[in-house]
Amino acid sequence: MTIRGKSGAEFLFRKLARSDAALLGAYFLSLSKETQSKYGPHPLTAEHAGKLCQTAQDTADRFIVLEKNQNEIIGYFIVEYGDAPDEANRYRAQGIDLESMRDPIFAPSMADAYQNKGIASLVMPLIIDAVKKKRSESGADGWHPRNQPTCYCFL
Repeated sequence: MTIRGKSGAEFLFRKLARSDAALLGAYFLSLSKETQSKYGPHPLTAEHAGKLCQTAQDTADRFIVLEKNQNEIIGYFIVEYGDAPDEANRYRAQGIDLESMRDPIFAPSMADAYQNKGIASLVMPLIIDAVKKKRSESGADGWHPRNQPTCYCFL
């Protein structure tokens, strides 16, 4: 799906494909140490990108944003439906009990040069629609109702 940024630039939003390993690896390696420190659901290496793209049975939906004519990933988003013990413990400390298949965990990332440009805001409704299609039954559109910052941080 094509989306248009505030500047008029066009981007492609789609699910991660098996053929995206090299692009995803390059994306991971392009992230600054600061961005990497804020994002850690899995290793940010080219090797791990290859594993992600070859996984036949994944508990997550993985989406990417690419520059329309550049063939370069600028955003990577995970909606994880499987068990994530560290995240479950973090939420439990806030008084929220997660059920892995009912309460997906969202992990967004944008390339450094594209952060705070509103692109993630454009794809959030598309991601929420994908979660709804999975028939997630938790809270507002699949996000836990007590986790309002996640619901609105990109909208």
